[in-house]
Formats: sequence, C-alpha cells, structure tokens
Amino acid sequence: MRGRVLLDALIVGGDSFIGAALFARLKSQGYEVRATSRKTYADRPPRTKASRLFLDLYRPTPLPHARVTYLLAGITKFKQITSDLNAAARVNVTGNIAVAAYQRRRGGRIVFMSSSSTEHVPMHEHGMLKFATEIALLSAFGDDVAIVRCGPIMREGRECYPDNDYQPLSLEVVIDFLSTFVTEEWRPGLKRLGALAMEAA
Repeated sequence: MRGRVLLDALIVGGDSFIGAALFARLKSQGYEVRATSRKTYADRPPRTKASRLFLDLYRPTPLPHARVTYLLAGITKFKQITSDLNAAARVNVTGNIAVAAYQRRRGGRIVFMSSSSTEHVPMHEHGMLKFATEIALLSAFGDDVAIVRCGPIMREGRECYPDNDYQPLSLEVVIDFLSTFVTEEWRPGLKRLGALAMEAA
C-alpha cells in the first residue's frame, strides 16, 4: 500500500526552463504542486517565495511527499561537468537518486528528465552521468520510475537543430508530455520524446 502523499507534484529544478513551465502548467490546472530552487529565500523573486523550497542536490535534504516527483535539476554545462566530474556526479547522480529514494519510500513515483546525450557516440560525460542515473533509478524503483529522454528544445533567441538521434521540440510539446504523468494514468519505463528512429511510447 502506498504511503500518504501531500502534493500532486514536486518539481526538483523549479527555476529551470522546463521546470518553471511545468510548474505553471500544473498550477494553472489546479494541482497541488511545489518546486525546488537553489536560490535562498531572500534571493527569490517575490512571486516565487511561497512556492519554492530550497534544495541543493549536492547536499539534498528531505522534501514534502508528492504523488509524482520530477527530477529536472542538475549540472548541464559540459565545461562545468568536465572541470569537476566528481562534483557533477554528486549532484547529477547521487543527489537525484537520494531525492528519488526518499520520495519512493513514502509512496511517490519518479519522472527523471534525461537527455539524447545518453545515445551520442562518443558519449560525453554529461551523457554518462544521465545514463548512470537512468540505470540506477530503473534498477532500484522499477515500475515507479519513468525516464524521459529528449533532444534539443526550441526557445526564443536560440538556434535549434536536430542532433543525430532526436528532432527539436517546442517547450509546449515537452510540457504537454511531462504533465501527463500527473494528469493521466501512470506510464513507467523509458520514453524517447522526439526520437527520430522511434517515437516515445
């Protein structure tokens, strides 16, 4: 039997491009949702103070229980990852797994936002960390985890082009897909959103 949960959704990485949009979508639909930020309470814009929880994945702390927890945070800049791979692994792999384990023990399910970089050859350290997290989450939590791999996401002022495996997607398409893990029946496993060879299941 699943434990008591307090939120419909918890978004780890609420200040990210995807996290902020997903938070706005679920909130506008009336769901009980909170999001995390690495900014301190004093540093946050007034409109986000009530809805953001402080979390640093380098030193994760307990969070409110949620029916679905989205793991959307981590170190994404390739140069930053390469310059300190140990710190990047502690955030991107260990930190995310710790949050997932805490939420899963309380009856929640996990959505991990991965990347098409897990399929690139040769694989960059960014892809290696994403892939390691995918394997750990799926091995530990099975059908209570959904992995979403995604390629380039279009945004204003940014050139966007297909990579070797995935087509560019609009932010709206990505948010439409991610929100279904709260609004529709649960679908575990690997989802390849925008994959050129095989569309997401």
